[in-house]
Amino acid sequence: MKTNLFTLLLILLFTVSCHREKKETTDYVILTGSILNHSNTPLNIKEFDQYGFSHEIMLSSEGSFRDTISLPYSGKYFLTDDKTFSSAIYLEQDKVLNIHLDLDHLKSTKFTGDLVTENKYLALKDSVITNLKQQLKKQKDSFYLQKPTVFKAKIVDFKTDLDNLILKHPNMKPQFVQEEKRDNHYHYLDYVYRLYPASYKYLTKQPDFKFPEGFLDEGNALDIDNGEDFKRSIPYWYLIHNKIQIDAYKKASEDSIPYHKAVLAVLNPLTSNNIKDYQLKSIVGRKLKPGNANNEDIYKLLMSNISNKKVREEITNAYDRIKAVAKGNDSPTFDYENFKGGRTSLENLRGKYVYIDVWATWCAPCIKEIPSLKKIEKKYESKNIKFVSISVDQKQSYDKWKAMIQEKELGGIQLFSDNAMQSTFITKYNIKGIPRFILIDPAGKIVDANAPRPSHPELIELFNTLKI
Repeated sequence: MKTNLFTLLLILLFTVSCHREKKETTDYVILTGSILNHSNTPLNIKEFDQYGFSHEIMLSSEGSFRDTISLPYSGKYFLTDDKTFSSAIYLEQDKVLNIHLDLDHLKSTKFTGDLVTENKYLALKDSVITNLKQQLKKQKDSFYLQKPTVFKAKIVDFKTDLDNLILKHPNMKPQFVQEEKRDNHYHYLDYVYRLYPASYKYLTKQPDFKFPEGFLDEGNALDIDNGEDFKRSIPYWYLIHNKIQIDAYKKASEDSIPYHKAVLAVLNPLTSNNIKDYQLKSIVGRKLKPGNANNEDIYKLLMSNISNKKVREEITNAYDRIKAVAKGNDSPTFDYENFKGGRTSLENLRGKYVYIDVWATWCAPCIKEIPSLKKIEKKYESKNIKFVSISVDQKQSYDKWKAMIQEKELGGIQLFSDNAMQSTFITKYNIKGIPRFILIDPAGKIVDANAPRPSHPELIELFNTLKI
């Protein structure tokens, strides 16, 4: 009996020892490092999919951090502060990565630990992409005025450079390599299929220009139902967003149905709910606007076809805000810095109609409206109306805002919002795109939360109706 017990104990000890020698795998990565020249706002590790995985990292006052992050998978994520900085980063479960980054000198970024090869590769890839963007910026319009075959050849060379980077970094995980090859192809398609055709037609003033046979075939054949690439590939996100809209406009025209129903028809066959939900919210949700007679129909369509709880909540909040700024309701208020000094609030303008232009220095369509707005201001300078322009530029563009006012000799009341597109006045009007124009009556009531642009004859008609 004693012998059997002793033998059993030996077996148990041997079994425990074997288990200890076998390393247990985990689903987390240990991420440490430091970031110089940063504002100490929190960093996030996230997927590019807005509603996908996200993990917040807190920086110390010196810019250092250490965190243990449970990952849904090993692969490419994005390290970002959601404002001024974003960089692709490779993370793997059960590994350790140290990163030292200087935002003023990104080329000096250093990686140590288990995942150096993949992250050095991503940093070099970012340099190749940045170089092409700098070339585009330098050449401006001439970049897109190249003949189709010449332009395509240049982008093929760009893709070859990206693919060669993969070859120069052997031993990366096969799945990551395949994902990166697809991402490189998406970068190529983004230029050839999305950016170039529209730019070339616009710059050459040939809206009906026919590209060489086969030029757009790769883009037309793009699979818009890859939910995994939607999480990790920036160009794929832009490509399918563009293609879905093109296909929907075509279907709306061919079938004589409303655009929002055509978008749903294009998205219905998809099995990737993350793509379907986001595209419905992004494309159709933008049609929820003050004064749109189809708002209720659009809202019901969205709520019936979106599964993501967070997306549904955002849409409901937007719909409620739109109802709150219906004609005749009290307008949300503002109190912003005035270019000429001091602050100006909506209350300060009580007793006069107020025509508000929401704009930004980076917004080309906004700037295009300036000449028409100046003419309107001149025509009504002695009337019972004030013209207010509210900039939603980021704080770092404050000086640029002041310079543009002087450069373009902007009139009216020029105000600078307190939190860009997230300012309370802006969010209460559910403004998602600019320019946006709003008309408020002398009592502070909403006349039109989505008023006609200065360049549209309907604006003068509206003013005449109100006997301004």
